[in-house]
Amino acid sequence: MSNSFKKCRDSALRLLNYRPRSEGELRVKLGQRFDRDIIERVMSDLRSKSLIDDVAFAAFWRDNRTNFNPRSKRVLAMELKRKGITGGTIDNMLAEVDDEDSAYRLALKKSKSLALCDYDGFRRRMGAMLSRRGYSYNVIDRTVKRIYEEHKERLDIH
Repeated sequence: MSNSFKKCRDSALRLLNYRPRSEGELRVKLGQRFDRDIIERVMSDLRSKSLIDDVAFAAFWRDNRTNFNPRSKRVLAMELKRKGITGGTIDNMLAEVDDEDSAYRLALKKSKSLALCDYDGFRRRMGAMLSRRGYSYNVIDRTVKRIYEEHKERLDIH
């Protein structure tokens, strides 16, 4: 085992220790310091030991975003593409993502901080937040109306 191979593998393992990464991400990071042939050997070694797996990474990314920092399906697809995940894998991973549900959960959390807003202020602020997360106008419109109605009922506002 060459010294360059060992250094490259150690760098890759260090990067993987922080969080799961796609093969594309590792290639970019390692490409800043190592030759392509060394990187190819390291990638092959890591794949053979199941330390990198783009399908598992895409599932991790989707689940993490869905549970902790929701984004629209479109934004998730762009993020995964930037991370080097292929189109077919992205489509499979995002098939079960429901924009209506994730927008609702996100808006429900945000609604607590907008408790004293009138409808126009609530709609403007909630809509802007959902828009920044990549949701479509139709999803935003339905979500804002639904959350506001539920919010009104809890506070008994008419």
